[in-house]
Amino acid sequence: MPNPQNTNSFVLANDLLQSLGGATTTQPGTPSLSQSAATNPSRASCRFLVNPKFPDAKYSFSGLFLYDNSLLQIANFISLLNGATSPEPKYQVGMISGAPPCAWNLDWYATRQLVRPAKITETMKRYIEKLKRNDVFALEFDNPFIDDSVLDDFVGSVLLKTFATLPRLNVVVASEKLAEHVRKQFPAAAIFAQENKVIAEDGRGNVDYYCDAAKRFSRVALHPADACDVAFLEKLAASAPAEKFEIPLNDVCSRNCSVRKEYIAALARIRREPFNAKLMQERHAILQKLGSETVEKAPPAAEARPAALTRDEFARAYELGFRHFKVQAEKLRSEMAFFWQIFNLTLNDAPEVWHKRATTTAALSMNVLEETPVVKTGVGAFTMRKFD
Repeated sequence: MPNPQNTNSFVLANDLLQSLGGATTTQPGTPSLSQSAATNPSRASCRFLVNPKFPDAKYSFSGLFLYDNSLLQIANFISLLNGATSPEPKYQVGMISGAPPCAWNLDWYATRQLVRPAKITETMKRYIEKLKRNDVFALEFDNPFIDDSVLDDFVGSVLLKTFATLPRLNVVVASEKLAEHVRKQFPAAAIFAQENKVIAEDGRGNVDYYCDAAKRFSRVALHPADACDVAFLEKLAASAPAEKFEIPLNDVCSRNCSVRKEYIAALARIRREPFNAKLMQERHAILQKLGSETVEKAPPAAEARPAALTRDEFARAYELGFRHFKVQAEKLRSEMAFFWQIFNLTLNDAPEVWHKRATTTAALSMNVLEETPVVKTGVGAFTMRKFD
């Protein structure tokens, strides 16, 4: 006789995989999908995984055109989370943002290849089909060091014209100059300030800086270190509407990093000259100052703690009225790390649903990356997955 607890886990995995078009698992005595939905309708919507502590939280994800496999799985899963009309809390999406490589954005680790225009259109159609919405997408340009010479960048200009065909043109920028350029070209566009803008303009810890930026942008992302500073959040919430700000949840840089601006400037130089080996060496030298790329020197304790929010810090920010939270993708080397962080940071963390959340994550992760055979064979059992 099968273990009831294991049966429930297998039913959940089967439901999710069948909904997402993946292969299902089998276990003797496991009810079918139709039997499962009939006996427990709430399982079909997976609504129990929505975090009841933050019913009004709006989660945004970067990674568009970078980690599309993960985001497409997440988009499909969100539709399952929300399901039919119900008084229970729903999983709210703020924006899904990103951009193919162009002069206006950065590559944090390796230079990406250019993306064909047809591929851009195809990718967006897939997202809209999965999410059943076309109003939550945004172009995100995270390069704060832009001058007049690149404002007419061909790829960036095509992206703006393409996204302008959506119901609303959302553009996230790290450069004041680029923001002005977009406003002139597309006066109706909603323009958001990216966290790199705050870093490049030394706005950390400055309430007046944020209040001024909030007057000119639809929303302003906080410096990752400010997002972790509860005392600063209290001052900011008392000075301006919290709705005007976005809090990054998973920044991987240290809270007191002394080279953030210097490092971003180095990435901007590499963007202009991607094959300049000397610029690559400069980038590594900056990281070595903190011991980030050497085993001989560990980062100082004050530098080592990442700027990712703890659960208590997340809860306190929510109590103060902040509702917009972002899971970053561009600073993560691994797509699976990005995928996992979305689930870990935004889903219900109550102990009674841990096993269901784990099963959900495992089931969905099977469809994130393609199987890679150990040997060239059609036998599916002898395969491994590229998680990194």
